Amino acid sequence: MHAGVYEAEARKVVLNQITMAMVSDCLHHIYEALRCLEKRKVIVALNLLRKPLTDNLLYLLWMLGDEDSFYHTFREVYHQSVVC
Repeated sequence: MHAGVYEAEARKVVLNQITMAMVSDCLHHIYEALRCLEKRKVIVALNLLRKPLTDNLLYLLWMLGDEDSFYHTFREVYHQSVVC
């Protein structure tokens, strides 16, 4: 699907899937952190908030700022992990 005529469509599908997965993961961690705060488990809540704010936000900002670089880097890393 990555070659030829379908390159633009493949790119759109890959970026949409990555975005949906990362936003879903981010929202799940935030929801669990809020549930922990309801139970007065502040340390656990802060630990759950750390991942979406450091990992997911960084990648989402990279995708927003430089979509071409993100897509090409993702394809190279994915290709290397599949080949090895």
